[in-house]
Amino acid sequence: AIPQLVQLLASPIAEIREQSAWCLGNISGDNPTYRDAILQQNGLLPLLTNIMQPASISLLRNCTWTLSNFCRGKPSPSITSVAPALPILSQIILTCEDFETIVDAIWALSYISDGDDKRVQLVVDLGITSKLVSFLTTDKSQIIVPSLRVLGNMTSGNDTQTEEVIKANILTNIIPCITNNKRNIRKESLWLLSNIAAGTANQVERLLQTPNLLSIII
Repeated sequence: AIPQLVQLLASPIAEIREQSAWCLGNISGDNPTYRDAILQQNGLLPLLTNIMQPASISLLRNCTWTLSNFCRGKPSPSITSVAPALPILSQIILTCEDFETIVDAIWALSYISDGDDKRVQLVVDLGITSKLVSFLTTDKSQIIVPSLRVLGNMTSGNDTQTEEVIKANILTNIIPCITNNKRNIRKESLWLLSNIAAGTANQVERLLQTPNLLSIII
């Protein structure tokens, strides 16, 4: 059914494209083998076309959710198979006004950046680090958690990648997350800070000198 569903992503009828995307999202979310089969059948590019030219907000949301499932799972999909999605995901995060779509786009990047320094660098190069840090100051856990995950992945990379996150004012903006009433947000925050603490002497020094940070953690 996968080749037929991929073909239907180009249907002239928007409702059929949306149902096809929804089916492919469920299939890819069930099993990494199915996910890879969809990617090998060139399912990504027509999905991206629907995201770039959505017939409705419902179609945009469904396709972005499906895209996040294309990037999800272990073992991760090859970076070459999902790389065409990176500029689209960046555009969503920087310019889209729909909250649900932005959240799914950030989750997609959290899956893509979960790996070696090469994967991390591709996400750092998108120029969205400051935007992700700004999401930490909202009161919406739905966007805080995936943003922390992406930023945590960045700080788990090399020292230069960690520096990009520090320069985006993570050390002050993360403080409310450390005292958040949701355990997973506190956990993600402390993991991110532990990555910075494993960085250069200068990075550790800036962490230690951030007002109120250590007193809140301790």
